[in-house]
Amino acid sequence: MFKRISEDKSALSSDDKLFKKAKDAERLSRVFKEAYNEEKTPFDIIKMFNVYYEPIFREKYDDFHKRVNDLGSLEKIASRYEKMEDFLTDMALEPPEESAVKKNNDNTDKSKLVLSTIHSAKGLEWHTVFIIHVSEGCVPSYQSIGNDDSIEEERRLLYVAMTRAKENLYMLKPMIDFSPRNYMVNKGGPSFTEISRFLKEGDILKKYINYETGIF
Repeated sequence: MFKRISEDKSALSSDDKLFKKAKDAERLSRVFKEAYNEEKTPFDIIKMFNVYYEPIFREKYDDFHKRVNDLGSLEKIASRYEKMEDFLTDMALEPPEESAVKKNNDNTDKSKLVLSTIHSAKGLEWHTVFIIHVSEGCVPSYQSIGNDDSIEEERRLLYVAMTRAKENLYMLKPMIDFSPRNYMVNKGGPSFTEISRFLKEGDILKKYINYETGIF
């Protein structure tokens, strides 16, 4: 009898969890629907999601107050924008420098190697930065070649990456491109690479390249 009662309680507990998940999913669905309202500002939309996630953080994380502070910071940033498109573009190019959670983590390894995309690099700085594959077809990408707006955007992104270095900046170009991307563009297979057009502008190459080592 006691075993049966225990099993029944377990089943009820499982049903309660499923019911709660269903209610949470329904609430989140409503938030998404409201967010699609064109009259909503970025601040309005971020605020709605924060209202949804704050109680979840309080329930699941001991350091919830730090995470809630991050949400508050995001609201303040969003309040500067009229259009969500502009807000998302700037957040992709220049994310908040450091979250409250990460900032208070004393166990961060200061000597670690960080692998970052150019989009994620803005707002951060490192002592030494290596930018790899600075060649035509990669920087700028094959997809951007022929589109003036895209070329200008990639030039700006490369500048963002270059300015992340405090002391040393190394820009690397392989001699031969073996990547699958190159096979699609050059049907003959691997080919010699050409240095990015962005580095040919002005006197950049003359000033900084080491012709003996090939290091830029």
